[in-house]
Amino acid sequence: MKELFDLFVKERIYLKGVTKRTVDFYGNAWSAFSKHHSVPSCQSLKDFVTNMRKAGIKPVSCNSGISCINAFLKWLKEEGHHPELLKIAKLLV
Repeated sequence: MKELFDLFVKERIYLKGVTKRTVDFYGNAWSAFSKHHSVPSCQSLKDFVTNMRKAGIKPVSCNSGISCINAFLKWLKEEGHHPELLKIAKLLV
């Protein structure tokens, strides 16, 4: 999955023109997710959010990580790397 994430970031840089700051956000979100899970699933996505909240991360910051992972999840589906579109609901702030 790391190889797919790297390809996602590469495409974002060269085809979408995202900034270095956005690339850093993607990397931080992926590090937080992949610390506990390697493959996105409904349960792993819930665990991702739960682990951020347990670590004391505020909801607004969690939502930044959620946005990054959701962009990757959408790309996975669009590129045919995952059979279904997974999505994490943002937290209420």
